[in-house]
Amino acid sequence: MSLKATDLENTFRQFNINHKKPGFYDSQEFLFQEQRDHTFLEKYAEYVNAKDYSTNYLECANFEIPFIAQLLHQELIKDGRLGACVDVSMVLSRILEREGFWNYTTKGSLTITFPKNSGLEKKYFWTVDNAEHSAGHSWVVAPPFTVIDLTLKQQPYMQNEQKLISDYICSTQKTETSIDELDVISPSILLDAELQGFKGNKLKFVGTNFLNISERFPALQIEKENNFYKYVTVAISASEDPLETITTLKLSNRIGIEVYNDLILPELLKLRANK
Repeated sequence: MSLKATDLENTFRQFNINHKKPGFYDSQEFLFQEQRDHTFLEKYAEYVNAKDYSTNYLECANFEIPFIAQLLHQELIKDGRLGACVDVSMVLSRILEREGFWNYTTKGSLTITFPKNSGLEKKYFWTVDNAEHSAGHSWVVAPPFTVIDLTLKQQPYMQNEQKLISDYICSTQKTETSIDELDVISPSILLDAELQGFKGNKLKFVGTNFLNISERFPALQIEKENNFYKYVTVAISASEDPLETITTLKLSNRIGIEVYNDLILPELLKLRANK
């Protein structure tokens, strides 16, 4: 067990939080501490990253997590919904918890860099845009997978970028990268800051806790199919609802629990039977 994981377990014990199973952030003891400290959910995510996973666990995760992700992605494609990154991530996270896989959901920014010969400019999903702070993008982290992004291609692109963008990402790459102001803050907001005479690091506009988060959850650069995808974590998120009552995602008239029960679980059981 890593020192960080041990420290976090001691913290959870101090507050009588049972940390043995994925999704323990739902417990009343955890929620009570989160009400007192709005950053407490970050400790759950840090614990997921710091845990020591057995060889058997990692073998199972490597085998089943991409399978689950692909099935959910297939249903998203069939439905055709765009811009569903938050809802899809929440449902995927809850499904993975059902199957015993540790994970957490992020909110952040995404920068896509295309090959030079494509003629396409970088595509940005900013957290701070038009004076608003919202999720530029959302994805799931489920060790050993550092980024699971099922809605990457299902976004409202304007310059025919889809032809070069990967269908989805389920990556174990751990290449850390630096964060530029433009990765997180739109040009209009940066210009306003300059006109107002703001000096220094404008990443402070993202939030008082952002620089601290970026140290503990470093930005990652994922390379796939000649593109570079930079994922910048701005906040840790979690669904307030169990899988049964998440209704914000409906794929071909099925809510998350129905997608799981009708489509994913039967295929997962077949996969295990043939293993």
